[in-house]
Amino acid sequence: MYPDMSPPPPPPETKPLTPRKPVTRPVDQLAAVAGNATAFGLGYMLLNRPRLAAIALIGTAFLLYALALDPENLPWRILFGLWWIAMTLHAWHLTRGTDAALLDPDGPGRVPRVRLLALGAAAIALLMVAGLRLDAWLTVRGAAAAQTEGDCAAAAQSLESLEAAHRITSGAVTADGEEQLEACRILLQALSEEPQVGANTMVDYMDHPGALWEGAGPERADLLLATARSGESDIESALEAAFAQLATTLETTPGQSDRVREVVEDLLTDLAADRLACKVMQINTWIYAQQWDAPELAEPIADAAGQVPVRMVDCARLRSEAAELEDARDAYTAFLAAYPDHDLAAAATDELYAVETAIEYDNVDGLLSGGEYCDNPAPYRAAPAYEGEGPHAMWTFGLDPSEYGFPGSWQAGSVNETVLVTCVEGPEQGKHLETCRYAWEDPSPIPYSSVSFHASRFEIKVYELRTGAEVASYTEEIGSPCPNEMTYYGAFPPNEALADFSDKEVREMFYRLMD
Repeated sequence: MYPDMSPPPPPPETKPLTPRKPVTRPVDQLAAVAGNATAFGLGYMLLNRPRLAAIALIGTAFLLYALALDPENLPWRILFGLWWIAMTLHAWHLTRGTDAALLDPDGPGRVPRVRLLALGAAAIALLMVAGLRLDAWLTVRGAAAAQTEGDCAAAAQSLESLEAAHRITSGAVTADGEEQLEACRILLQALSEEPQVGANTMVDYMDHPGALWEGAGPERADLLLATARSGESDIESALEAAFAQLATTLETTPGQSDRVREVVEDLLTDLAADRLACKVMQINTWIYAQQWDAPELAEPIADAAGQVPVRMVDCARLRSEAAELEDARDAYTAFLAAYPDHDLAAAATDELYAVETAIEYDNVDGLLSGGEYCDNPAPYRAAPAYEGEGPHAMWTFGLDPSEYGFPGSWQAGSVNETVLVTCVEGPEQGKHLETCRYAWEDPSPIPYSSVSFHASRFEIKVYELRTGAEVASYTEEIGSPCPNEMTYYGAFPPNEALADFSDKEVREMFYRLMD
């Protein structure tokens, strides 16, 4: 037997492997286009194109994020529109030529379920966009109406409800709303601050492009007037700024004329009830020193003019009670000069006299107590007059009345008892009286010497305290020379000496004033 020498059968033929392409699912063209019209790649999902669907989702998410960050950025909005159109057209391109008969599993005449799904998703997306746009428009419009009425609290609360979805779908509207919200926050801050600070913050609101409240001008003026009433800053500067604001409001927003008048009337009503009369007087003085042309300002100011003189007198009385005598005198004087025929003029005249008397008292009391009256004689109208029979109580400078036995009736115990102020200078050397020879005892270096005695001379000036006028000026020389004994101090005996005088002689110098 011989081995089988036939050749082996050839190996089976093999084909090279090729990458598998994604199989496009047959989808109704309208369903694919509507699915991609949602901007989330639903059409690609229906077509079994997961990569394209992922790209669509990522691209749409990126563009929505960019629009949420910057809703007014036009290039981003144009790019999103182009992106949406591209996806929609691409879905149409991928499904062109599709045989609708293959897509009707439910039989002729029935709408495919996939089409209903896609159209429903597109309709939901469209309704969401329309709803968000309508909600943003209504929110911003309502907030604008609230702010226009001055209710920024309600406007801010409404505008704070706008979210990223509103910014994406209604960029211009939400941007306007955010501008209003920023303005309202400034206004609410101004109204919560102290009047002076709030008035400055109110300027920032009025300059803001989102500001819609025309009443901001009068409100700022009201804050400035509150600052003036508080007296915590320069009253005149606050008043000037407030009324300048009111005048500007009348020019720029005539519809606020009633509010301007109300602000002025409220100010004058508050001033009428304010117990700080001097502050009120300062405000009134400034107001009534101006020339007002606008009737909204001039009329209420004219109507309240009657309170001005009353406040001037009230202020003068308060300052008098507080011992602010010079200020009280000035207030009474200003009132009497401006309203000499007013019902309060008689009482104010008497009160002014009392204030001036008190000023004079304080002045002469200081001069007498400080020993300066003789250099600066001044009147005190309430002092007793220097007339009639004496004695006339004296306030004496230059010697101590009690040391020389002055009667008590000659000595003034207080300013109100003082009739005369006597100013005494001396004793000084007067005329020569006599020369006497003395024998000196040890330890004198010389046993004998002569001493010339001179009279003790006193210069006396007398003022009537009531008028401050000089009523007497004279010189007296007193003293007896050559005493039996004489004591000296120093190394050598004196050659001259003043004559000794008695208490009686000193008192006699003032007899003429007591008659």
